[in-house]
Amino acid sequence: MTTSMVKLENVGKKFKDFVAAEDINLVVKSGEFLTLLGPSGCGKTTTLRMIAGFEQPTEGEVWIDGQLVNGVEPYKRDVNTVFQSYALFPHLNIFDNIAFGLRMKKVKKDEVKERVVNILKLVQLEEFINRKPNELSGGQRQRVAIARALVNNPKVLLLDEPLGALDLRLRKQMQVELKHLQKKLGITFIYVTHDQEEALTMSDRIIVMNEGLIEQIGSPTEIYERPRTRFIADFIGETNIFEGTVTRKDTKYIYVDCAGDEIKALRVDGDDLDGKVYIAVRPEKMDLNTKITENLSLLKCTFKEKIYTGSITKLVLMLQTGQEVIVNQTERNRVIVEEGGLLQMSWHPEDSVLLTS
Repeated sequence: MTTSMVKLENVGKKFKDFVAAEDINLVVKSGEFLTLLGPSGCGKTTTLRMIAGFEQPTEGEVWIDGQLVNGVEPYKRDVNTVFQSYALFPHLNIFDNIAFGLRMKKVKKDEVKERVVNILKLVQLEEFINRKPNELSGGQRQRVAIARALVNNPKVLLLDEPLGALDLRLRKQMQVELKHLQKKLGITFIYVTHDQEEALTMSDRIIVMNEGLIEQIGSPTEIYERPRTRFIADFIGETNIFEGTVTRKDTKYIYVDCAGDEIKALRVDGDDLDGKVYIAVRPEKMDLNTKITENLSLLKCTFKEKIYTGSITKLVLMLQTGQEVIVNQTERNRVIVEEGGLLQMSWHPEDSVLLTS
């Protein structure tokens, strides 16, 4: 049975009159890759720092491996933190940088050497053992920072935007390497990022935060496919959000008047909404349609422009209300359209997500 490694109960943090985090309740499973995701200032880094011990909660309790750690100094917690800035000692070579923490703990010399060499092999940097940090690339320095944290065999590794300083190609490469490393070691990772794609790529579960609160906890698929709020639907990836009014309901669908057209959405988990609602639909779930089909949701629109991005072409369409909508096309479903041409966008009701706020 999977045990909890980190638990936060009703945790909050205030800085004078500013509430950085409020009523945070979460359980991180042993061996899990959990990501705290949200925009700048949402409370994700503050939450991570409370787990690390760099900040003390104003209220609530922080537990690590079954032990209450409120008031416990960071160096006495069985966690290590990796920062975006690497925080390597420039005057020490790679071996000494990684060995520093072990030496502070008075680990025997032979064991220090063995553990440092083994961790360097794990992060594929053994040939750089005698180099200084300024002789390495950004990705290599980040691997050294991760190795320095892992060599102490922490129960939890905390990572605060560790890939933010890397270029796009290297960041994507490091995402894959980090995920493979975490699976191989089985260590609990708690990862902070504002990058939605990064969170979706790497995580077992994602916690979406906004204005100091947790808005949703779920798997990457749940967060992307079934967002609970407009904020999440809009923040995670690209989405179209339509405002409308519920006109009728049956056992399977809710029907909504939107810009004079009636569209429908699948009722999920007993949805019984009335009045004004919002419907979120991902651009890749939508298509262009010239024939009315009963099992699709349809909206009249006008073609405005197209944007070629390589693997997909983004069509910018405009509703009668003036709202712009994006539809993603691939070679398989590409439709030739002309500027100003009247069209119908369509999607399956099962791909609609009903939102009230």
